[in-house]
Amino acid sequence: MKGITGLIGWVLAAVLAARVAQAQGSAEQAARDLVRRIVPGNAFRVEIIPADQGRDVFEIESSGDKILLRGNNGVAVGVALNWYLKYYCQCQYSLKAQQMRLPHPLPRVQLKIRRVSQDRWRYFLN
Repeated sequence: MKGITGLIGWVLAAVLAARVAQAQGSAEQAARDLVRRIVPGNAFRVEIIPADQGRDVFEIESSGDKILLRGNNGVAVGVALNWYLKYYCQCQYSLKAQQMRLPHPLPRVQLKIRRVSQDRWRYFLN
């Protein structure tokens, strides 16, 4: 009986690991699609990273000729994109107004930016 229980445990663990990888992959694809809808082309790379002690986090840095946007979920990646557009490109994208005259080439990020939300309910206030 112990062998069957152990086997079932391993199968369940494998299924759970596959589901987690699938969810992370779909979150990354959704974030990638969001970035491409706002800024067409392939100037940005998107990566999903772990949360910071249960809090949302994003990072922005230059990687070669691309801008790398990292976040623990799609919303955090969207905030990273907004941060970069606002503070590096002096652009704005919102539902009400858009000023998207992007500089060419895109400005490089000299030092990696990392922002962590204050808690789970207030999002990147500072």
